[in-house]
Amino acid sequence: MTRSPPRPRSIAARQTLGALILVLVAVILGAVIITLALHRFVRAQIDQRLDLQLTALTAALHPNQSGRLELRGGLDAPPFDRPHHGWSWHIETPDRTFTSSRTTTFTPDSKTPPHHHDRPHPGPSGSLAGEDVVSRTLTTTIADQPVTLTATAPARAVRDPLRDVLTPVLLTLVALGLLLGLGSVVTLRRGLRPLTAMRRAIEDVRHGRRDRLPDEPVRELAPLVAELNALLDENAEGLRRARGHVANLGHALKTPLTGLALSLEPADTDRRRLVDEMQRSIRHHLGRARAGAAGAPLRVRTPVRPRLCDLVAALQKIHAARDLTLDIDVPADLAVACEPQDLDEMLGNLLDNACKWATRRVRVSTTPSGRTLALTVEDDGAGLPLERVPEALQPGRRLDESVPGDGFGLTICRELAELYGGDLRLDRSPLGGLSVNLTLPT
Repeated sequence: MTRSPPRPRSIAARQTLGALILVLVAVILGAVIITLALHRFVRAQIDQRLDLQLTALTAALHPNQSGRLELRGGLDAPPFDRPHHGWSWHIETPDRTFTSSRTTTFTPDSKTPPHHHDRPHPGPSGSLAGEDVVSRTLTTTIADQPVTLTATAPARAVRDPLRDVLTPVLLTLVALGLLLGLGSVVTLRRGLRPLTAMRRAIEDVRHGRRDRLPDEPVRELAPLVAELNALLDENAEGLRRARGHVANLGHALKTPLTGLALSLEPADTDRRRLVDEMQRSIRHHLGRARAGAAGAPLRVRTPVRPRLCDLVAALQKIHAARDLTLDIDVPADLAVACEPQDLDEMLGNLLDNACKWATRRVRVSTTPSGRTLALTVEDDGAGLPLERVPEALQPGRRLDESVPGDGFGLTICRELAELYGGDLRLDRSPLGGLSVNLTLPT
């Protein structure tokens, strides 16, 4: 079973192919019609000239005193006066044959019995002196004697004028076809330009460069733009409600747990440990819930450097006694397609973790790559063996109990990054400590 070739999936490709096929068919059909019309016109002119010659020959035949037909007058007028040029005439009577004086005998391709015709009609094709000719024949009666008159013209008398006329006509048709094809392609591209603009606008919305699609001046696309804007509004409202529910749930759970923790006696270590574990679990799962809400369509762009500067200023106050140096190597114009509070949480966890483990220095740098941005947070601390990287990303897993924390920071950062289409990777830093690479869409 043979498979048909796949059709182009692109609208532009389909329409372009269809337009080019129509133009090609139109040019070929026009060339055929023009060729047939010109051939008929040229052949009619030749037939008219031959018919005039037959009429003149008929008028020149007269019976003599004995009743035999004679041809009176010189009838080798142009173009029949050209020797061996295919222009000739031939008359057959019952007892005589007359032939133009400057040509040889016409030899028809096939013998057909003569039929009586009062008017000239197409005669048999044949050759004259080795040259193809066309002929006209008249079979009539003169002085009660049957007479057959034949006039011939060279086939090139039809072919040459037709070629001379068709050459510029066909070249014109080819040029016209090329112009029509080019015009169809240009018109199609201009017609599809609003779709390209809409695609770019949707891409801007997805990457947070705009909130809504601009009003569409094209009447056919205006309803689609309106529906897409309505969908964006519904998604934004759903995201707002989800974040509100997450915040409400967080307050509803944290407040009773805080009260329970305050009500415990200092010696009640077991219950206090259980309360701390519940608080860590709540922070972890609330982070996951908020990350799930972040899975809605990206419609914001958050500048990176201002958020980093605020976090660094706060961390420098927290770790003022350690005299840490926090370097920010981030251009001011870089932004990521991420909610500000989610970016603050990811960068805050990573910077706080780096400051806890750093000896003297923490460095933040960025590397743009296409539609993503890699933020790297490094420290000069003891670092982390590569074989323990999977263990460090487990929820609630703390590799060193001597450092404060709940063990959920890296896990929440990774889940938030993945739900935004990014990634989180751990590696060794050239500074000697840990290097955390956070990738986010731009």
